[in-house]
Amino acid sequence: MKIRNLRWQSRVCWLIGVIGVISMIGLAGCSGVGQAPDASPEVAATPTDPPPTEAVPTRTPRPTATPEATVRVLSAVLTRGLSPDFRPLDPGDTFRPEQPIDVAVQVQGRPRTGDVVAAYFFRDALLLQTAFDLATVNGDVTLNTGEDTFIGFTMTPQQPLPISERYRVEISVDGELVQSYPFSIVAPEDALPSAIATTVLARGIDAATNPIDPTDSFGSDETVFLVGRGSFGKGSALQADWFRAGGELLAEGSRSLFISDNIAETGFYFNFLPEGGWALGDYEVVLTLDDREVERRGFRITPAPTPDPQAVGVFADPQPYRFPSGLFTLDIPQAWQREERSTADAASQTWTAAANRVLVSVDVVQRAPEPDLSLVLQQELTATFGDQPDFALSTPVLQPDGSVLATFTLRDAADAALLLRGNAFAKQRGDKLAILILLAPDAEYDALWAAGLQTIAQSFTLDPAAPLAPPASPSDDGAALFADPQPYRFPSGLFELVLPAAWELTERSTPSTADLEWRAPNATVRVQSDIRSANLSVLELPLATQQALTARYGPLPEFQISNPQAQPDGSVLVAFTMRDTPDAGAVLVRGNGYGEQRGDKFALLTLIAPAEQFDALWEAGLADIANSYRVNPDVALAAE
Repeated sequence: MKIRNLRWQSRVCWLIGVIGVISMIGLAGCSGVGQAPDASPEVAATPTDPPPTEAVPTRTPRPTATPEATVRVLSAVLTRGLSPDFRPLDPGDTFRPEQPIDVAVQVQGRPRTGDVVAAYFFRDALLLQTAFDLATVNGDVTLNTGEDTFIGFTMTPQQPLPISERYRVEISVDGELVQSYPFSIVAPEDALPSAIATTVLARGIDAATNPIDPTDSFGSDETVFLVGRGSFGKGSALQADWFRAGGELLAEGSRSLFISDNIAETGFYFNFLPEGGWALGDYEVVLTLDDREVERRGFRITPAPTPDPQAVGVFADPQPYRFPSGLFTLDIPQAWQREERSTADAASQTWTAAANRVLVSVDVVQRAPEPDLSLVLQQELTATFGDQPDFALSTPVLQPDGSVLATFTLRDAADAALLLRGNAFAKQRGDKLAILILLAPDAEYDALWAAGLQTIAQSFTLDPAAPLAPPASPSDDGAALFADPQPYRFPSGLFELVLPAAWELTERSTPSTADLEWRAPNATVRVQSDIRSANLSVLELPLATQQALTARYGPLPEFQISNPQAQPDGSVLVAFTMRDTPDAGAVLVRGNGYGEQRGDKFALLTLIAPAEQFDALWEAGLADIANSYRVNPDVALAAE
């Protein structure tokens, strides 16, 4: 599902297992040198002329049958390149990720029969096996004068091989192994040094790949996140493997990421929740970089604590609340009383569970980012509660998502015997500053936090692109734009979505892209689908989405683009605004661009509407269009 706001939802990541990596790489192999992958094998029998001898008259001997020669491999040399007569040009056992791996094999004499086979392996996975039948070149030999036979084998990666020391090529003759020769794939010359800076286990991540709630203890139904930061050179590969205590591999959780470009100081994560949940006990997650273990993190799955029934009851029936302009969202119990306190300069809401003296408040204002968010929070809390009896404020603490948390206590002005405690979070997103406060009786605070206050705090999201003021209600004409929705299916089955029947379709597809646009009758609301071939990693997808939107809309006036935000279905959302045409008086429009990688295809779905009406039109029908979009990765780009 795609969502209009910028809330992150967890999803299984990273892509594919190690064997999957290899299967996607594509390999071309041959025996011989220099021919294309579909060329027939070649072999060189390079004779050594016998020394000249003086002719001596003699009687012609009677011909005898030549005995079958035993195939004996004298040598096999890994090399970077082969000469025209299949000798090694640059012997060595290290290769770059895209470099062909050659083997020069020398066979004694010129045997008339026998199959010489080269089998290339990564770990224990067979990458390529290629064979040469000696009968095709030596079958007509009737007299062996001592010359040897030279064979060249080549494996050419069609995509870069992962960096690792765990490769080998096995040479065999007639099914019998002769020798195994190890070799390594090393980083390209222009690759950054790959290194892990930090890792931590957590219950989730935010949109910036920061850990949420770091811990090494989880419940049986919780997804475990391994979150880290590091720098990675092109050609490197990260892999996470999950193990039960005692070393049992949970193979379904293994994930790997192949990095195709240099990336400095970036975040990454792997996550896993077994089907049916975790069994209680101890586990480990092992992180490998370029096939070498770099981190091992232990964690424990523990029984869920018995909830306090009274505290849990306070948070019954939570419902998502969305501020009318889309500025913020959070989950709040439906029975709580809401008080609207918004003004033209601030969006402000308060919810209370009066019987339990629990309060949650949200205040959002528009202001330039401050260099010290902790100081801002201290000042705001002191201004609001400083006059209350026994007010005390802790030092704010930076949170993984970039917000700051301060804890404070005070006496209830109407009941001096009641000590209240609050957790206050300050969060800056763009030019919007939000302060979230969760207040409850001090004696019950820990139980109430575990029962539901923490969940409310974690559900809070802030959209910096949304206005403070709610938008106008959608008109009947706006709702009519989405009347009579009909399914559309691209002729080849590449993708499908549901759109109003009255919208006009314009197609700009090429042999290498599927590019279509639908416009509503008012022409200011439109939906675009652009699909092209690409293999993007999870780390590359956000930037690729930004770049694609910038390339298409960047030249238009007042173009501004947001940071990418992860979505529940694995896509990323990039919001943007611009003037609809180069005309200075053109309408300011807003767009949601969703980039997603499906198989070997990059798909970009864009939904555009007038900025002032976007939220209303999203609710009226744009959201349904976005969530109906499906890409079939198994279908070719060109329409049949």
